[in-house]
Amino acid sequence: MNEKMNTANVANVAASASQRFVGTVMREFTSSSGQLNITPYQESLIQGYFVACDKALRYLENKRLKDAEGNSKYAQDAAKRLPYKWENVNIGADLAQSIAQLAKLNISTMVRNHLFPVPYLNGKDGKYDMTFQEGYEGLKYKAIKYSLFPIVDIECDLLYTNDKFSMIKDCYKGDSYELRITDPFDRGAMKGGYAYIRFEDSRQNKLLVMSKEEIDKIREKAKSQAFWKDWYNEMALKTIVRKASKMVMLDPKKFDEYYLLMEKFNEDAAEADLANEIRKNANRDPINVTPVDPPPTAIPEHTQPMAQPVMQPVVQQPQPVVQQPVAQAPFQEVPFPGEQPPFPGENPPEDVLVDF
Repeated sequence: MNEKMNTANVANVAASASQRFVGTVMREFTSSSGQLNITPYQESLIQGYFVACDKALRYLENKRLKDAEGNSKYAQDAAKRLPYKWENVNIGADLAQSIAQLAKLNISTMVRNHLFPVPYLNGKDGKYDMTFQEGYEGLKYKAIKYSLFPIVDIECDLLYTNDKFSMIKDCYKGDSYELRITDPFDRGAMKGGYAYIRFEDSRQNKLLVMSKEEIDKIREKAKSQAFWKDWYNEMALKTIVRKASKMVMLDPKKFDEYYLLMEKFNEDAAEADLANEIRKNANRDPINVTPVDPPPTAIPEHTQPMAQPVMQPVVQQPQPVVQQPVAQAPFQEVPFPGEQPPFPGENPPEDVLVDF
């Protein structure tokens, strides 16, 4: 009896949420004159967006309840987490505008791995904001549509230990590869993956390979492990295609409403991740990034500079002028012309003839 009542309550909540969801989005299609400008196909797309959002909420709520079992800290954190229910979701203008833009562009969430909804906790009002993220098929679609050079296709697949895979690098003919699946029923353990971009001009073909270790490093940096745990292969392919799409040169002249909308979704997701990271670290001790000068250490006595005496200016006192007697030079006889100067000493040497 209680289970039937709970099931009925859940159905009522879902029905009211669906009405609010569709009604809010419909207002975005209403013109200033009050006319509803929407096609039957767009109306079906809006219903499909609600179904996709409801499916994502139910999956995350079931996972939260499963994670909350036990007494570990992880289980306690899961139990404290806000339940993933429609009453905890912001159904406002932002979500309605995003849904309306998707419907006007005829983008369906029913295409597998193209676009899927993801709820992010809004730290301001304590409710979830619903945004959308591209899957690996959506990333391929965007790279092919907006490439500067025409692309035929982007192939991607995972590789396993029993596969025979060879890369062929040729700067003249373009990249290529050879893949031989020796046993399609037992390909072994997953060891990596590849993405192959085939251009109309085959000389531009590009091949990207990633090992499982490289993929797992990106997984470790992910803000949430929920999708990686249940859909590892899909997330691995998305990681490979995302890296390969960065090898494609885009043409800005081709950017349209779809491209800008996808970029908006990516920006919303990045801002939500940053806000969650700040909220998680809000109660931790702040990190002082201002450099602090170390206290001055005492200089050993034998290395300290000697104190220099302070030099006082010397005032010169005027000295009295004393007249010194002038020494008189001794009198010397000046020889008359023709006389020879005397030799030093009293007498000249004997061997010198002196002529008088």
